[in-house]
Amino acid sequence: MTRPARRPPGAVRPAQVVVVVLVLAVFLTAVLVGGAVGAAVIAALALAAGVLLAVRWSAMDRRIRVLRLVTVLACLAVAVSVAVRG
Repeated sequence: MTRPARRPPGAVRPAQVVVVVLVLAVFLTAVLVGGAVGAAVIAALALAAGVLLAVRWSAMDRRIRVLRLVTVLACLAVAVSVAVRG
């Protein structure tokens, strides 16, 4: 049985662009809303990203793991900042 062909490096599907734009829009809206609601939304985004990171951990290159882990931690830091700022 042959393996399916892999996408060439740098190939981005339109669905990936849509997901990134939606997540960025939710993140920015949560920051602008602020308070407990904004912090909860940002924390939920961080939690979802953390779960996806954990599920795909062994399949990722070490550099990608570090970059995504830093992104999740930064998102959590923003959530705490938004909660404290109120």
